[in-house]
Amino acid sequence: MVCMPAKFAAMCSNLTPRQRKKVKETGFDSLLCVPRMPMPIQRMLLELIAERYNVDDRSFTLGDHVVPISTWDVYCILGLVDRGHEVVQNRGRPDMAFFNMFRGKGDTSITFKHLEAEIASGIADDHFARVFVLYAIGTILAPSSKESVSSGYLEIVRDVSKIKDFNWARFTLEYLVQHLASFKDDRSKGLPGNLALLQVWYFEHFQADGDCFDYAKHEHPLIKNWSTTKVKKRALIDGIKKFGAEKVLIRLEVKHNECPDSDHLDEEIYEEDTEGVNVEFSKYKECSDQDEKEEINLEGLHKAEQSDECHRKRIINQFDGSTGPTACEDKHDEKKDDQKNSGNGKVQSENSTVKNGTNNSKGNRGNPCREPVHPEQPNKSGVKRKVDFLSPTLVQKVKTRRDRQPSKNCRSPYEGIKRKNVCGTKIDGHHIDNITKGLHLSAVELAAIKYVGQELALNKDKVLVQMGTPSDMSEMNGTIMRCLIRPVRENGMDKWLDSEIIGSYAHMCNSVWGSEPKQKKHAISDYRSQWLRGIGSGWIHPREKVTDYMYTFCQKFVGSDLVFIPMNTHNNHWWLCVLCPEKRQVQILDPMRRSINYKETIRPLRSGINFILKAVENSTFKLESTWSDHDVLDWDVIFIENIPRQKDICSCGLFTIKFMQYWNGTRLTCNFSQADMEEFRKKMPADLIFSALNEVSSTKKAILDMVNA
Repeated sequence: MVCMPAKFAAMCSNLTPRQRKKVKETGFDSLLCVPRMPMPIQRMLLELIAERYNVDDRSFTLGDHVVPISTWDVYCILGLVDRGHEVVQNRGRPDMAFFNMFRGKGDTSITFKHLEAEIASGIADDHFARVFVLYAIGTILAPSSKESVSSGYLEIVRDVSKIKDFNWARFTLEYLVQHLASFKDDRSKGLPGNLALLQVWYFEHFQADGDCFDYAKHEHPLIKNWSTTKVKKRALIDGIKKFGAEKVLIRLEVKHNECPDSDHLDEEIYEEDTEGVNVEFSKYKECSDQDEKEEINLEGLHKAEQSDECHRKRIINQFDGSTGPTACEDKHDEKKDDQKNSGNGKVQSENSTVKNGTNNSKGNRGNPCREPVHPEQPNKSGVKRKVDFLSPTLVQKVKTRRDRQPSKNCRSPYEGIKRKNVCGTKIDGHHIDNITKGLHLSAVELAAIKYVGQELALNKDKVLVQMGTPSDMSEMNGTIMRCLIRPVRENGMDKWLDSEIIGSYAHMCNSVWGSEPKQKKHAISDYRSQWLRGIGSGWIHPREKVTDYMYTFCQKFVGSDLVFIPMNTHNNHWWLCVLCPEKRQVQILDPMRRSINYKETIRPLRSGINFILKAVENSTFKLESTWSDHDVLDWDVIFIENIPRQKDICSCGLFTIKFMQYWNGTRLTCNFSQADMEEFRKKMPADLIFSALNEVSSTKKAILDMVNA
């Protein structure tokens, strides 16, 4: 579980006034309100919340309440506004000259250590603004498990004047919900993302009573109201009550009292001595006063903790039948004795009642069968007999991290909750509605979806589809086909297509094209695409002797008018390369418009094709070629402009298959758009299973039996 608000807060606390002013120009000034007292991330609590995440509608089911998370929450908690351009990470190779500006000597990545050193220099120029934004991305907005920031964000920060024009609220939310969905399927992946946002979201939506917080006084952005002690206090309460809340808010409301403005820094904020070392903040006096008030409130929190501890011990004694008094009871009795000696008649009357043994556990110590007490009558400690704690053993174990003693068997207060099985569940009527809502599917297509869901729950490794040749076989089980039966409204990494699906459609396309005499086409699988790129990069050394397979492989290339090659160079985005020998072009069909150098990206591919063709030409095999030029390295690399583009983050594989099916070298022979992708995705299980190439006949029979039942 990764998120570093403490690291980010420590860095912000050391910024100079000029640096703060520069930060405001980027639109990140609200992040400066992260508490200077670091907010600890409650790991077990967030894991339990993540397991209750509903992917379909981006909500959480906690107890009897379903509460959504949205960009409005991001604004309320972090102060980031939901407007601007989409933040798209560049997946290609970065500009090395620009990249070298952000890495330290000997580093191969943009490390936090180097960024912190750059910020600590005190310089407040455009380079500082870029460094600050990269640091914020890596520690708060989109943190990963690495101590570095992805170079894919460099193009976003190149033009400092445009940083504020990006939608950072939606960016951090999308990154979080993607990893929430991924965490539900595989808990071993951990939970990256803006966990500070998720934690404050829970604290503010599910408000607990008696935690010494006045939510009405919480100011915007809400994250600045949660310091170390407050978080620990709230975690203690949640550990006892298990998501207990006196008040649940579906939509947050904020009281606007923004962070200190930096418009007049040059006039009001600081006075420097002759050496420019000591800085005295006057504009931030209000924040200092607030810190003093917070320290006063902390005393109240400590007293409340002690009081709660006394109550818990009394309750434990009542449930467990303990006969000895607690330290709290002794203090309570001493206090009552003092009141008695001072002449308080009411206390004397109560003590008289106690001596008669009518309402005092100390008076009943000799009798294991205590006298019944009226349910509404308070006991000695003032706590009603009706208690909403889960169990005395759990209450006994619940302590704050500060008070907990080191132990090899340190147990969490949340461990009593049963873990949810997220490997897979059978698809019933309710789930099928979420998966196929608004789509036009046949009975066979619906049955195929249900069958894949059932096999995913019962035997996720069972092979459902198998097609191809022995040397290039595509096999799919429930785990691989899971991406095809995800809910309609989901938009995340769990819907990315596996290479086996792309390879299967390549085999299916080749089967269809074999009966078309007009234009000869050929598609290869991602496995063969990687093989060619490996040869071109020098990673794979083919045999010196040309084999029959190599000859057959090359013959299909040079005997075709179009060759389709799926690409996924960094395992995060599908796109298509098309060899068009008639035009001497390598055509790029990318469903996402990216600012990368495609010519350099596909150089290993072209080198691999050129190498294998040369090897076959120099052998005893003879190629029957329709190509006028076999030197693919001399062909033009053309980026095709007027094609449909994806508008989500998970449809790149679907667009790649559609490009493969309908591109004729000049245009698409069938119109489609993002709106068609979800229906196409849900038809794919039936297309793959009932393909004539699928060798697993038992899968087809099982689905037909479901339809006819």
